[in-house]
Amino acid sequence: MKKINKGVFLCLSGNANLKVTSIKEFIFYMKTFGYDYIELGLDDMIKIPEEPYYGYLRGGYTVKELQEIDKYAKNLGIEIIPSCQLLGHFSYLKKIPEYENIIDIDDILLVDEPRTYKLIENIIKTLKEAFSTNKINIAFDEAHHVGLGKYLDKHGYTDRYELLIKHLNKIIEITSKYDLHIEMWSDMFFKLVNNGIYYSKDVSFNDEQLKIIPNNVNLNYWDYFTTNEEILSHMMKTHKEIDPNFTFAGSICGYCGFAPHNVASLKILEKQIEVAKVVGVSSYLITLWPDDGNDCSYFTLLPGLFKASKLIDGVTNIDYYEFEQITGLKFDQFLILDELNRIPTNKDLDNINLVDKALLYNDVFLGLKDYELAKVMPIDYALIADKYDKEIPIISNDRFNIYFIVLRDLARCLSYKYDLGVKTRHYYLKKDKQSLKKLLPIYDKTLSSLLVFRNSFYCEWMEENKPHGWDIQEARLGALYARINNCKTRLMEYIDGEYENIEELDEILLSYSKFDSLFNGYQGFISIRNL
Repeated sequence: MKKINKGVFLCLSGNANLKVTSIKEFIFYMKTFGYDYIELGLDDMIKIPEEPYYGYLRGGYTVKELQEIDKYAKNLGIEIIPSCQLLGHFSYLKKIPEYENIIDIDDILLVDEPRTYKLIENIIKTLKEAFSTNKINIAFDEAHHVGLGKYLDKHGYTDRYELLIKHLNKIIEITSKYDLHIEMWSDMFFKLVNNGIYYSKDVSFNDEQLKIIPNNVNLNYWDYFTTNEEILSHMMKTHKEIDPNFTFAGSICGYCGFAPHNVASLKILEKQIEVAKVVGVSSYLITLWPDDGNDCSYFTLLPGLFKASKLIDGVTNIDYYEFEQITGLKFDQFLILDELNRIPTNKDLDNINLVDKALLYNDVFLGLKDYELAKVMPIDYALIADKYDKEIPIISNDRFNIYFIVLRDLARCLSYKYDLGVKTRHYYLKKDKQSLKKLLPIYDKTLSSLLVFRNSFYCEWMEENKPHGWDIQEARLGALYARINNCKTRLMEYIDGEYENIEELDEILLSYSKFDSLFNGYQGFISIRNL
């Protein structure tokens, strides 16, 4: 029987950069949970002497820091594998003039450009120095428009599948010089030959397309939401035709709002792993991502990571006391962190959504979410806050108190804020100034509770992360405070008769986006305008 290999992907290139001490702590937990390796998603978060602008002002890790992490993990028997984007997702780099000439389009590197490969070699050379492994994940995902920007202007249209392979072969030439073996996400192979589709029971490759894929590259099939057995089975079998040793990559969701989605993620993973076992998958990767701000701490995902490891091992009768022995918290107690997601449309915590973040940033006058929100009200955020509050005094591991405190403070804030715009518009359209006047103390409570949340969130951030990235959270929360305060002032002026109307509240709301939309980020919650 083939040995099961299982790892965790820890993305460090979003908005937060875990401190070295935090990374070591995380490695320790993954070792005790039974994982074999950890992939560090570094991207531009490494200091490169030849590339002083790489990761500029982002708090990148030095070679010395990475070597310290590698040595610590190695002593525990954990392999650290670096992951760096070498095609797309250069959203930070594209802002820097030094690199603007090697951005093709969107956030994608310009293929066939000497400066591009100079940068890539400098990245690979640095990673080789920093880590003892002979493996590297070069990513290559979601570069949907590769070849359609500067490349198109310089070279004319080129078949993008062939262009992808061409770029990959050039990277293989470089990595071979440093004796590194490549793995990569597989989606671009599938999308470029199947009209942009990745997850489908109908995706296929012809012999010519298969023949030109290098056979010395391992593929990672990433899929975070599919539970359809037919699609999963077909996708895994198709991957197996290309790479018999491919890795299936699922996820524990901490990328949708401030609260973790352990329960929902495990429900998805349980089905995916069940299908993978039938297909004969022997390599698994559980990914952790920081989309749109790193609002949710990776340490809140420990219950999901613990159980995922057991599911991969085929354990049917999980001993949850083992989790308590490792972390100091009971498994079910830790899962209470998911409670912020328990709303009328998610009574059993089965769904992954962005409701907490959407309702925090939803503008009280513009109300992009209010049309859909009105259909599912009320949400008892005060009750959720009380659930967190009851747990804090009895938590035996003080290290994890902060996560309950942060989510309690956010729930308290949401208890005042979440429907404030709905109520404001309702009374305004009825021209009921007396009721509007009664809302003014709620505006004050919203503002004061927002400051409490900001302060506890700040403590959590600084405890486990480098300070870089807090500037974004400060800008968002500070702007939210200023905007709510401004809306309160304008409401008071309207009540006092200084203005005849409030134009934003005069507008009749339309159905804009789903109440629990998954992919609408901060910018989409606060305004239709660009930020």
